[in-house]
Amino acid sequence: LALTDASDSTAWRVEVWKYSMQYWKTYAWVGRGFTVSLSDIFALSTLNKMITTAFAGHNYHSGPISMLLDLGVVGFITGSAVLLSSARYALNPLTGETSLFLQRMYTLYRAKMIYLVVSYYAFFGDVKNSFVFVFINLAILESIRASVESGKASTAPVAPSTADRKRIVREAPNRIY
Repeated sequence: LALTDASDSTAWRVEVWKYSMQYWKTYAWVGRGFTVSLSDIFALSTLNKMITTAFAGHNYHSGPISMLLDLGVVGFITGSAVLLSSARYALNPLTGETSLFLQRMYTLYRAKMIYLVVSYYAFFGDVKNSFVFVFINLAILESIRASVESGKASTAPVAPSTADRKRIVREAPNRIY
């Protein structure tokens, strides 16, 4: 059953992509924007025209197609630059001493940012929703980085460095408890 559902889902997505790309030349430079006619979607959904309903609702189930059709070539290039620079920003390590908690949070949001960008291009993407999550994630990463670099985040216990951990392990047998 799951294999059949996955196959049907893939076939449906390919049909949506084919249908949507028929209109690419019409919206090539500036895109079709984000306006949605709810009456069109309702009319199409009552006729069981799921592929055209998906197109009318801007639900292409593909990040690149979503950017191309909604934003055009100019928006695709700009949007891709924003997404890829966001991923590149997330690859920068946290500098400065801070708590283990903030280090872990920063690592978590770095991983989430990479996931958001990769999944946008590889699995599923929607310009209206995906970019909001990317910008929220960027804001969180930047707030953690700014608090660490300003020194305001150092009030919590600082995680020991690798050298300190080795020294502690070496000295542990000599300690009197």
